[in-house]
Amino acid sequence: MNRGVVAYIVGRILIVTAALMIPSLLVALLYGEGWTGCYPFLVAILATALVGFMASYRKPKDMSYYMQEGFVIVALTWIALSFFGAIPFYISGWIPKLHDALFETASGFSTTG
Repeated sequence: MNRGVVAYIVGRILIVTAALMIPSLLVALLYGEGWTGCYPFLVAILATALVGFMASYRKPKDMSYYMQEGFVIVALTWIALSFFGAIPFYISGWIPKLHDALFETASGFSTTG
């Protein structure tokens, strides 16, 4: 299995996800939520971007991947997006239990909730 490709692609997806979290931060600023409303989004954006940049720091020379890598990419991306998407819920205190925040985020990303 080409682990470099898996890390690179998952990292790039995390970077895009961090960028897509920015409008939530802007809305919190626009509505005057203050530090308590902006802090959870800021932490989530920075953590997601940091892990994304660390994972995709080196682009592999061999960018070929097959079905096995595809399955791992999807699974790791799903887990990572659920974790990083749960950060604002958990930090803000809206959903005080981490497993509930993870469930809410996973159901939101899958549009089943």
